[in-house]
Amino acid sequence: MSRHVALCLIVAGFMTGCAPRETSVTIVSVRLVPFIIPQGALPARRTQMVLVDWTNTGNTPVRAVEADITLRGASGNALRDPFRGNTTTNMCIYAIGDDNPGVSPGTTYQEPEGEGFVIIPGLPGMQDDTLRATSATVTITKVSEKSGMTGT
Repeated sequence: MSRHVALCLIVAGFMTGCAPRETSVTIVSVRLVPFIIPQGALPARRTQMVLVDWTNTGNTPVRAVEADITLRGASGNALRDPFRGNTTTNMCIYAIGDDNPGVSPGTTYQEPEGEGFVIIPGLPGMQDDTLRATSATVTITKVSEKSGMTGT
């Protein structure tokens, strides 16, 4: 191997090793879809689910994402959670075990239907018993290369 090639390999390895590890995502879309809460302790209830699609814009795999979700009604005002009284909920919107590959840089994750944030309606007779949203605002609050979990 020539000295020039060897020097190029050393410099390339040094530059790759010096790049700071960055975990970041960019939201691609936020979808509201109909959802039925299965019958359990309460009768089955029609509600909605928030699905968030995002792209890994960092340079490391992503294995966990948290976000603040604010639901908005037809007037554009934030809807209040009938149980906690707040208008914003912080949720883990993606997590996979650390032994899985995660979402690699440049890849878009499209949240499958049935795996999003379920909007829990209030109890029957409560003022906000439907909590029908016309839109949702999602703000990413934490992105991590490690989830702290094992398995899927």
